[in-house]
Amino acid sequence: MLLILCSIVVAIEHVRVTNRMAKEIKVHCMSGDDNFKIMTLAEDEFLEWSFNDNIFGTTLFYCNVQWDGGKWLHFDAYSSHQNIGMCFKTCYWAVSNDGCFSTILIGNTGSRDHLFQLQWRIKLIL
Repeated sequence: MLLILCSIVVAIEHVRVTNRMAKEIKVHCMSGDDNFKIMTLAEDEFLEWSFNDNIFGTTLFYCNVQWDGGKWLHFDAYSSHQNIGMCFKTCYWAVSNDGCFSTILIGNTGSRDHLFQLQWRIKLIL
């Protein structure tokens, strides 16, 4: 039984966070195991990373976003149990004034459509 569990291949997941605002933003993304440095993204620039989802289905990456020196705003960029059937191996996020839009690929055309929007949650950093 142990031999079978060790031979399970875990698929590679991807996350991309794109700035869709007409100003620079700061983005700080992390998980329980990884802490990416704070990045400054100009309009239409993006931050992208790849990882293996853990075999327990508990992988979580989240991001905090800030612009104009305001409060840090929070969203979950990837959650194993919430993203089932949604991201299709790549989670695309577009950061806007109103929140974050997740987008999905439409078939094999390469075009994308907005799936839903997350309203901003204020993240107090002490």
